[in-house]
Amino acid sequence: MNEKIISELYHGNIQPSTKQVVVGSAYQKNQHILSDAADKLEQALNTEEKVLLENVMTAWCNLDSIGNEERFTEGFKLGARIMLEIFEKTDEQLKSIMG
Repeated sequence: MNEKIISELYHGNIQPSTKQVVVGSAYQKNQHILSDAADKLEQALNTEEKVLLENVMTAWCNLDSIGNEERFTEGFKLGARIMLEIFEKTDEQLKSIMG
């Protein structure tokens, strides 16, 4: 990275939420299992049941998205708190070998 990370983030060069799926990974395999099962279930349902399934899946996706954002935010805050602690002066009994 030639630019500072904040500038990279501002310009949209860093997008943690758009990570690509690795071919052959457990994630991809489970995507296929879910997709196949959803297709089979949809074929077995009548119109009213399909609408209900779509509503359930939409709500599930919305909850997942909200949860992912919350975990990302909390992880970012934790990382910032760790960095603050690193630079904090302490009352330790022994001197650091770093000076």
